[in-house]
Amino acid sequence: MLMHVNSCLQNRYLIVIDDIWSKSAWETIQCAFPKNACGSIIIMTTRINTVAKCCCSSDEDFVYKMQHLNKRDSKSLFLKRTFGSKDKCPLQLEQIMDEILQKCDGLPLAIITIASLLADKPKTKAEWTRARNSIGSMREKDIELEVIDKIISLSYCDLPRNIKTCLLYLSIFPEDSEISRDCLIWRWIAEGFIVAKHGYSLKELGESYFNELINRSMIQPVHMDYGGTARSCRVHDIILDFIITKSTEENLVTILDGQDFSTSSSDKIRRLSIRKKKKIVDPGIVEFRFTNDNDMVNFFWDTEFDEGTLLQETMSFSHLRSLTLFGPVNWMPPLLDRHVLRVLDLHGCHHMMNDHIEDIGNLCQLRYLGLGRTYIKILPVQIRKLEFLQTIDIRGTCVQELPRSITELKQLMRLESDSIELPDGFANMAALQELSWLHVCKISRNFAQDLGNLSNLRVLKIILHPQFLSYCQEIYQESLVSSLCKLGEHNLRYLHIKHNAGEIDFLVDSWWPPPRLLQKFVMNGFCYFSRFPKWINSSLSELSYLDIDVKVIAEEELNMLGGLPSLRVLRLFLNRIPEEGFTVSSGGFQYLSEFHLHNGHGPGIKFKAGAMPNVQVLVCSFHACESVRVYGDFDFGVQHLSSLGRINVEICYTDERVVFLLEAAESAIKNEIKLLPKHPMFMIRRKFNRNSCMYYA
Repeated sequence: MLMHVNSCLQNRYLIVIDDIWSKSAWETIQCAFPKNACGSIIIMTTRINTVAKCCCSSDEDFVYKMQHLNKRDSKSLFLKRTFGSKDKCPLQLEQIMDEILQKCDGLPLAIITIASLLADKPKTKAEWTRARNSIGSMREKDIELEVIDKIISLSYCDLPRNIKTCLLYLSIFPEDSEISRDCLIWRWIAEGFIVAKHGYSLKELGESYFNELINRSMIQPVHMDYGGTARSCRVHDIILDFIITKSTEENLVTILDGQDFSTSSSDKIRRLSIRKKKKIVDPGIVEFRFTNDNDMVNFFWDTEFDEGTLLQETMSFSHLRSLTLFGPVNWMPPLLDRHVLRVLDLHGCHHMMNDHIEDIGNLCQLRYLGLGRTYIKILPVQIRKLEFLQTIDIRGTCVQELPRSITELKQLMRLESDSIELPDGFANMAALQELSWLHVCKISRNFAQDLGNLSNLRVLKIILHPQFLSYCQEIYQESLVSSLCKLGEHNLRYLHIKHNAGEIDFLVDSWWPPPRLLQKFVMNGFCYFSRFPKWINSSLSELSYLDIDVKVIAEEELNMLGGLPSLRVLRLFLNRIPEEGFTVSSGGFQYLSEFHLHNGHGPGIKFKAGAMPNVQVLVCSFHACESVRVYGDFDFGVQHLSSLGRINVEICYTDERVVFLLEAAESAIKNEIKLLPKHPMFMIRRKFNRNSCMYYA
């Protein structure tokens, strides 16, 4: 094995190894690197000085110690998080702020954590003094992690009790995991951590818990959506260490991670997280493999550790409330007699097959069933026994049909799939709030009644089969419209339609009354409206995201969209617009943050001063020749969109002889972009017969 590694790394290379925690880890890793004179570089990061020195193999090696923030930068970071400003602090709090920053000693995580705590507190001397007195000093550099731990502990203790539990629950997920917001919230709901509140759904309350943890900097937001909300999160390593310690002390979570077994003194396992590490065939040897695509280095850890044997011999599963598996785990506790299990999440465990869940009917308290990206092909008929089940996630599986018995799940609130057909009588699942993707082909006579009676449905994603839109299926189209009309009068917030067979005009005029609570409408695949739908009008005051493909749109319809008070993202895919193009004047689209305009013909759009004052992302396409013919130049007014941070432009042409026009268009756009105060990133692309050249800056 070592000879194979050496042969792969004989040439010059640069490798970065992040976050080494022990000398033994480096001693194992370094055996894989050949010693030669090729000038290769290995960079390691660690928080521990002794480990850093251990990684140095010669006098020529260098340990770079990251400098803490200076006083000015520390103050700027603190004020920006606490007050939203870099230079404003009440005079009576100046001295206490300086004392707090002195204790933080320039550590960014410590500053952010304590500032996040104080941001939501009364700005009083007593409150800030209490926070200052709760953290230790930084007189000795070796105890900096202890000070951070005290600050994290202070922030943790300040959390409401239910949110504390929600935070500790994150110890279930491995280090550096990207944790889906929606999946996490539905797991919190299944565990009973979300306390019902009049006027709010459990999902909305869970979102408020999630946002509170972000506001307090206890979790890090990942993949921000159009409304500024994170679609997922990560937990900083230091905070993760803290919550693992806390959750172990409280016997909230037991972690089995290769040879590491983290549990409390209690022999009752309540929530079990099993992570399968990769193999180290022999001690001290690391296996390297190179991908064919880009020769990136992949490390493959493994272990001969028998998790199942250890657990079955030493622990009781009778109190197990949650079981989560990560990685290539091929063992799980038997499901017989697991009467208190609420969460079973096998997502991504490719070794899991149908025989692993054949006893699922015994899980009489199960609320959350995550089977995504497993080899499970059929849901057992016994699923009808899970009368408290709230979530089923079968995305990335081969499950295409659901057993008829699923209609007996009256508490089911969320059904996630890639494509699924529901049996007759699914209206019995009256608690359903989220349903995706419902495959609509030949629907039964009862389909409209079933779908329309799901009055709690908030999220609906449907796939339209080409056969559904044929002439003989007119009765089915009417049934679907009837269902959507009913849902629109109840709680429908998000509708996503996927279709690959063209026109879907059966929805243009027939959706009445308009869905007053609709917040997001998306259509994709090869589908479009021949004209702008009548139901998209000024009455949709909650609409914040619109992604629509329509053959033709009039300027008054665009102006109507510009007046919608909640619209944040607009994606228009058009085939034809008025010959003179669109002009967006001052006052239009006051709250829009992202605008996409894709136009198959014609010049596109022109922006006047004051238009779209908050737009941050602009994606548009136009035809070079048509633009010159109509406007006479390439002045689109991009320089008036002062908030822009990113611009993507596509210039279309159909004749190689007009290359000079493309160059003129590119030059004009670049000159406009130079006038923008934020100096946005931009991309300009030429499009001709599916071939394109891209220019990045």
